[in-house]
Amino acid sequence: MDMRDKRLPKVVKDVGFDFSWSEEKVWSLNIPVEKIDIKELEWHFEIPFWSTKDGFYDLRPSDVLTHPEKHKDEFERTMRVDLSHPLDIMWWKNKWLLLDGLHRLVKASQLGWKKIKVRKVPKDAIPLIQKRILVFTEGTVIMHKGADKVSREERVKKSRIEGIQREESSISYSSKDEVPVEPQSVHDYSSYIPIGNPTVKLNTWKDQGVEIHYLTSRRVKHEVKAISEILQKCRFPDFGNLHYRQQGEEYQDVVEKVLPDILIEDDCESITTKYNETVYPNLKPEVRDRIKSIVIKEFEGIDHLPDNI
Repeated sequence: MDMRDKRLPKVVKDVGFDFSWSEEKVWSLNIPVEKIDIKELEWHFEIPFWSTKDGFYDLRPSDVLTHPEKHKDEFERTMRVDLSHPLDIMWWKNKWLLLDGLHRLVKASQLGWKKIKVRKVPKDAIPLIQKRILVFTEGTVIMHKGADKVSREERVKKSRIEGIQREESSISYSSKDEVPVEPQSVHDYSSYIPIGNPTVKLNTWKDQGVEIHYLTSRRVKHEVKAISEILQKCRFPDFGNLHYRQQGEEYQDVVEKVLPDILIEDDCESITTKYNETVYPNLKPEVRDRIKSIVIKEFEGIDHLPDNI
């Protein structure tokens, strides 16, 4: 088990961004290339943006340049990078801060370059590059009240017996509800409760600058509203980012619109119909390649997932 302290050191927090970003999303931005003086960026060399083999954000680029024999692997990695690609930078806290390209910057400086190619990413591009996690709600982070204080296996059994309702793609948000609901049953969405302590984990990720989104299985207006109110009542971070399937849509259609960096879903163990499958394999290949998939056991919760995701 990795016992390293995963907390960012204060010096990195003080100068760094307050959001997490996807390098792939940064690379996809259409931004012109220009040149700036390397001296404007050399302050990065005195901040421990790199990590030693057994450490975490404990290695300064200046240490690698001063003692290349001591940090041989990092030095050799630095000198192998391709300098044909521009650096990506953003104006942050009164200076230019790198989004991507520290190894290239270090190599260019080592080679004696005075100027280097950059792309200046504007702050209004943050929503386009910020990392997103999309989490399924029912069965993944919340469950029916009647499943409280019983084993995960019992929860699956009860859910399987009661079955699913209103999943058909022909149903719309405005469809009328004529299905009777037993209090605290699988279909009593207004009484749903968290599975374990998901808000602790989600807030840990949120504190790392990640944007949280949710996807409900509900299609009908009052059911979607019930799930929304549960997320708000239980103080789920970013509870307003709740997505649902419109008429004619399937889960993969919603995921492909949200385009998360990480997709967290349960294995649908209790479902015995055609809906008994995870979403990730049904995504378009080009979308699937951009998303990290995390599948957990139904009703297990997310408490066991790593803090640094």
